Amino acid sequence: EAIQKYMEMGLSSSSEKVKNGVGGNQLTPPPEEPCWWKFLKHQLGIFSLLLWGGAILCFIAYGLDPTDLNNLYLGSVLAVVVFLTGCFEYAQEAESAKTMEGFAGMLPQQANVVRDGKSQQIPATDLVVGDVMTVNMGDKVPADLRMLSVTNLKVEQSSLTGEPDAIAKDVTSFEENPLESKNIAFFGTSAEAGNCTAAVVLIGDDTIMGNIASLAAGGERPPTPINKEIHRFIKIVSGIAVMLGVVFGIVCIIDDPANYVRTLVFVIGIIVANVPEGLLATVTVSLTLTAVRLGKKNVNVKDLEGVETLGSTTCICSDKTGTLTQNKMTSNHIYVEFGTATDPDSTYEVNAITSSSLGDPTPGFDFGDLALAKLLMTCNLVNATVFNTGKVGAGEDNLSRHIQARECLNGNASDIAFFKFAEGCLWKKDGITVGTQPNEPMAESMRLANPTATVANSTGTPSKLIIPFNSKYKFMVSVNWVADPSQGGKLRPAVLMKGAAEQIFQRCGTYVKGDEVVPIDQAKVDHFVKVYDKFGSAGERVIGFAMKYLDEDPAYNCAQTDEDTPDTMEVNGVPLDTSGEPIKPDASGYYAIGSQQFLDWGGPENVTNCMDKCPPPATPAFDALTFVGLISLIDPPREVVPDSVLKCRRAGVKVVMVTGDHPKTAAAIARMVNIIEQDAETIDMYAERNGFGKDYAAAYAAANAEFMKKDSNSDENRHMRYTKSVIEAKVIPGHELKTMTPDQVKEAFMYRDLVFARTSPEQKLKIVNAAQDMGHVVAVTGDGVNDSPALRGADIGCAMGIAGTDVSKEAADMILMTDDFSAIVDGIEEGRLIFDNLKKSIAYTLSSNIPEISPFLMFICTQMPLSLSTVLILCVDLGTDMIPAISLAYEKAESDIMERPPRDQHVDHLVTVKLVSFAYLQIGVFQALGGFYSFFVVMNDYGFKMRTLFGNADALGGSSGIPFAKDVSSISSKCPCGGGESWDTYVKGLDFTVSSLGMVECTGSKCNGAGSNDYYPEIYTPVDGGSRYWKDTDAYEDLLDKAEQKQGGTTAATAWIAEVCDLTDDDKFGVAFTKNDDWYPKEDDKNKWSPNNWPYGWGCPYGALRPTQYCKYPDIEFVGPNPCYKGIEALRHAQTAAFVSIVIVQWADLIICKTRILSIYHQGMQNTVMLFGLCSETLLCCALCYIPGLHQGLFTRDLIFWHWCPSMPFSILIFLYDETRKYLIRRHKAAYKGTPQEVGWLEKYTYY
Repeated sequence: EAIQKYMEMGLSSSSEKVKNGVGGNQLTPPPEEPCWWKFLKHQLGIFSLLLWGGAILCFIAYGLDPTDLNNLYLGSVLAVVVFLTGCFEYAQEAESAKTMEGFAGMLPQQANVVRDGKSQQIPATDLVVGDVMTVNMGDKVPADLRMLSVTNLKVEQSSLTGEPDAIAKDVTSFEENPLESKNIAFFGTSAEAGNCTAAVVLIGDDTIMGNIASLAAGGERPPTPINKEIHRFIKIVSGIAVMLGVVFGIVCIIDDPANYVRTLVFVIGIIVANVPEGLLATVTVSLTLTAVRLGKKNVNVKDLEGVETLGSTTCICSDKTGTLTQNKMTSNHIYVEFGTATDPDSTYEVNAITSSSLGDPTPGFDFGDLALAKLLMTCNLVNATVFNTGKVGAGEDNLSRHIQARECLNGNASDIAFFKFAEGCLWKKDGITVGTQPNEPMAESMRLANPTATVANSTGTPSKLIIPFNSKYKFMVSVNWVADPSQGGKLRPAVLMKGAAEQIFQRCGTYVKGDEVVPIDQAKVDHFVKVYDKFGSAGERVIGFAMKYLDEDPAYNCAQTDEDTPDTMEVNGVPLDTSGEPIKPDASGYYAIGSQQFLDWGGPENVTNCMDKCPPPATPAFDALTFVGLISLIDPPREVVPDSVLKCRRAGVKVVMVTGDHPKTAAAIARMVNIIEQDAETIDMYAERNGFGKDYAAAYAAANAEFMKKDSNSDENRHMRYTKSVIEAKVIPGHELKTMTPDQVKEAFMYRDLVFARTSPEQKLKIVNAAQDMGHVVAVTGDGVNDSPALRGADIGCAMGIAGTDVSKEAADMILMTDDFSAIVDGIEEGRLIFDNLKKSIAYTLSSNIPEISPFLMFICTQMPLSLSTVLILCVDLGTDMIPAISLAYEKAESDIMERPPRDQHVDHLVTVKLVSFAYLQIGVFQALGGFYSFFVVMNDYGFKMRTLFGNADALGGSSGIPFAKDVSSISSKCPCGGGESWDTYVKGLDFTVSSLGMVECTGSKCNGAGSNDYYPEIYTPVDGGSRYWKDTDAYEDLLDKAEQKQGGTTAATAWIAEVCDLTDDDKFGVAFTKNDDWYPKEDDKNKWSPNNWPYGWGCPYGALRPTQYCKYPDIEFVGPNPCYKGIEALRHAQTAAFVSIVIVQWADLIICKTRILSIYHQGMQNTVMLFGLCSETLLCCALCYIPGLHQGLFTRDLIFWHWCPSMPFSILIFLYDETRKYLIRRHKAAYKGTPQEVGWLEKYTYY
């Protein structure tokens, strides 16, 4: 009475419990790192820290020398680049994280509750413990519920317990294990039939589902292979950069201890040249692009780095149903002994009956046969499936379709197949065709005419006599009032049973043969085993059916009543058991379900499928059932799966089937989809072929002996080297797996073909762990909650998008939206492609490091001016190289990508010695030579021969590429002689002026040859004829003052100046002017080179290195400052040419990096992004060279066309070299294919 009142009133809406419980019924999402921490991690990675360090060094260098804006520009660019790269990576990660939230989707939006005595709808998140609520058919259960009243409620909880069929719920059945309790419905499950009123007992994280979810979410995932590879690469590059920077920085300090700025600039240059600043962005973009491509193939990637992990996969543990097969069960064969047999084996193909043509069975049979009537009763009455009576698809009436095409409600795939088979047979019996079918489905009408028997439950209301299916006992029972055709349609009480064929048969003592019931003898057992094996070997799921009329036994008292009143169903005066569980044969209320017959036949241990070991009991037990027949179901393989499995085999990926189906069915399907090769033998097949029966020990011994005659060294027999047997395929049922040690499971993986059958979801993790312990990278498919530990424990978890639960999708790394195995193979190919393309991108990017690093090495070793400035290195790494490097992510796979074995994670790294050798010592050397050649050509063209550059880095403006000396009073000036004054300023102090022709007009009294306009005066000669010493200038006086302070006296200062500023010695920094009539720039010869027309001014602003070569190009060809004979301008032009040379040789580098072994002729140039990259880097290079506004910050200059050309032969040479290398590799492989010599010297040492 109290419970009834509680059910009617529920909780009070005004109670504190209800008010405080708003929003409390939801799962806590898995813990996540704060956004700010994620962002900070992207800003403070190893690469990022290295570049931040470079930026800080630049700012320090600028602080030490504020006049050098180059360091300020470089530091700013580095800081911006690191920041933006980190932002980009963070944005990509945030985008990839926007996937479905696995647990939030489990909660229904509304819940029907009783509060204040009224039914009302509230958000499911507002449920509180103690709420009274109703659940109807089709509802998702929003919390853990305790049943208060039940009306035929069945809850589908396979995702939680692994049970394939819905579980009937009641009010009283309680077990210590809550998952076995029938008076509890669990959060996240769904009601498939009936309804209930229940009390909320657990909400949110406290629910059973919440606890499992928290376990699945707990624990950190190991780093992915690509994550390991990227971090390894970063450490290698960072280590090289820091080591070189420190080593050569020390060399600089030893060479010039006082010049801190130059040392800092040099260290920065080494770091910037070694670190491929754009690589991390390239990696992120590449992974994202691949994830998008997989999305188009119905693979939803949750973790970007998981893409490559799938490419590294060496073993796939795949479900069968729905993944390898279509999950569309169809009745394919029946095994029934008709009164008039038309087949000697009594087997009939029946799939045509439900097809659009409504074809006939093969061979045909009498649809009015009594044996068929009993088969239809057992398969249809022990079934809740119905046709959807509404509109389906694009508004089409479902019942207007042919039987096989109709959509169904309730029931699993097997039930649907049985229901459609029964409908088809009833149509055939009555001669019905599509278009003449009745409004009510005939199979459903049969159920109405043969109702389920009821008994009184604890509340006195009718309760159906049903034992739901359970994986423990593998059958389902329904007691019905059945119209017996042999007695004119009289309704008789009968036990109807369906389940695992071997279980059902062992519960029977007789079998149906037409209108007779015949005792089971050994001949019938042998016939049953033969048919069972035949169906199972064909990959068909075999279900058995049996029945027994209860009124045949006088112990039963059965009487039917009206629908609202419980039937009279008694045995020995006791009501039949309503627990819904198979109780013991001697228990009160037990009714005949064949349990005693099963024990008598199977022995005290109740051994399953013991027909081959034990003869049937001579006298059937009191509860023995009558065997009706078998229906085999076919779940055909997906069309693309066999080819996909073969593709995996060729790619060296082991495919293992892990299924809950029967071993014979599993083995047959595995053979259909090539998991077991067509000619491979299991131990069963080998024993049968050689006449060993079931003596497996003898069979194994013979197989081992036969192996000794084979060539175990051949590659095709490599799997036999461990097994020492000719047995190539192994099928392991769950009961064997349960007792196997981890080492024994590992041994099983040594077989070439492997299937695990009749396994539980919990055993998946055991299989996965064994494979991982062997070194496999394991991909696992799963769809249930119990699969989530295996999905999380695998290297790559693949959840099912259609059949998968939200928990499994949350635990997985990617989701197969179509539940199709071929999508995994697509993922493997894409994963391999991304690894290949990342290798190519890295090879392309690293190649330019050598022409970037070598100028600094040459500067240290030879004091040659830098042929490439640090800013221009950044222009390459973050400008011209960026889009081409990313374009390699769009490159299609090479034809052998799925012919190669999976990469060995311990050997085949993202960056290997061979890749570094290829990028640095082969292509990089060509590029460096091209850069230096371009540099020397341009310097030579502007008046500076190559031999004069060595040792004169400071004379051309120092290692930074700009003049050091701008302060005439600085004693540390590298150009003290001339003090940095321009010629124009200098001659004004000597009464000289410069004519329009560049001639000097002498207007003062001290001129040599006063009034002469055709030659320069001698300015460094003894005092005679009015000429003047350089010493007489103010600059000299300032220099002398500083020198006296530095050297400690006038004598020492004068000697130092004389040594440094010897204007007659070409090796010094001074400028020597000598009179020579042959070199005067006369009117008709003004563009001719002469010591006297260099440098139109003198001192450091123009460079202190004396030219030694004619300038090939006159002033009129230049828009900007004239580089002729002016060292710093010539240097800027030469550095620009070296920058352009890198772009030109990178053209060839990009093209050769498209493939690692194929010719560009085979691969083609269909990569439009790459073509865009080639154009974009060329246009960007032109912009950096010719836009005047960029000259100030980048120190680039306008190049004439001919100075683009010196590096072009090197670009052609790179292309021809690599094409020749690949050709020789291919030719060798073709010549020695399949032999140990297949991998030649070139491939061994140059194939990266």
